[in-house]
Amino acid sequence: FNLRVHLGEIGERVRRGCAGLAPTGRCSMPRFAKQLQLRRFLGSIRARLLGIIVLFGVALVAMVATLAWIDARDIRVGRQDELRTVAEVAYKVIEQQYNEFKSGKIAEAEAQQRAKANIRALRYNGDEYFFVQDKNVVNIVHGTRADQEGVDSSKRQDPTGKYFAVEFNRVAAENVSGGFVDYQFAKPGAPLDKPSPKLAYVKLFAPWQWTLGTGMYIDDIDATVWSRVLWTGAIALAFLILIGSVAGVVMFRLSKRLNALSTAMTSLASGESEVALPVISGKDEVADMARAVQVFKQNAVE
Repeated sequence: FNLRVHLGEIGERVRRGCAGLAPTGRCSMPRFAKQLQLRRFLGSIRARLLGIIVLFGVALVAMVATLAWIDARDIRVGRQDELRTVAEVAYKVIEQQYNEFKSGKIAEAEAQQRAKANIRALRYNGDEYFFVQDKNVVNIVHGTRADQEGVDSSKRQDPTGKYFAVEFNRVAAENVSGGFVDYQFAKPGAPLDKPSPKLAYVKLFAPWQWTLGTGMYIDDIDATVWSRVLWTGAIALAFLILIGSVAGVVMFRLSKRLNALSTAMTSLASGESEVALPVISGKDEVADMARAVQVFKQNAVE
């Protein structure tokens, strides 16, 4: 009768566990057993140590991503500073000719022609050039394409639909100290349907309503950043594998010792005095626990 009652209690506990784990009311024993094993594993020290390793890996990935973002930002800021610096030089060239006109030394038309010629001849970084648009978005100076001078650029669009020439004038008019415009434009010699990302700096010369600008292709920024990301990622992955391997060995050894000790303590608690205790080795906390269990066993035998 007692055995029946005991079995009935076990059955009732299983049914309660199934009700808690399977809201549909149907519970298969293999599935229930797997869920119990999963719960037991998630609550184990092994799972917690494994979680620490996973968190370390996630933190490492986040660090690499953050460094890549900072790297890209710094490169872009460097390009912006360079564009602003060279544009200021060209701006001074126009300003100088305007001052010549204002002082009465030359006529305004001659001052403008001189300014255009000087801007047209300016170069930096080898073959980078300048351009000038008037208030009607007509290109009046182009450093490398004389055929583009006198052309209305107001209808020009990049593949994203941006009217970049109109944007040049708008940004220059709204920012007294100049501003930047991102757009896409084909490189010299490249097909027009294969544009590359470009960054331009534009500034308005208010007395003549000229928008002075210069641009620089920035597709190499992504290539540079990805190259550094791959190198940094490879180094981080090597460290992760090394640290993960060492931590994994320590984790599984510790978990194995704790499991053996837990099994022995459970057997002793149930009255099995002849249970074999795990071998005591080392001077860490687990070894101290094993020695304490050894004393407990000896006292139980006595």
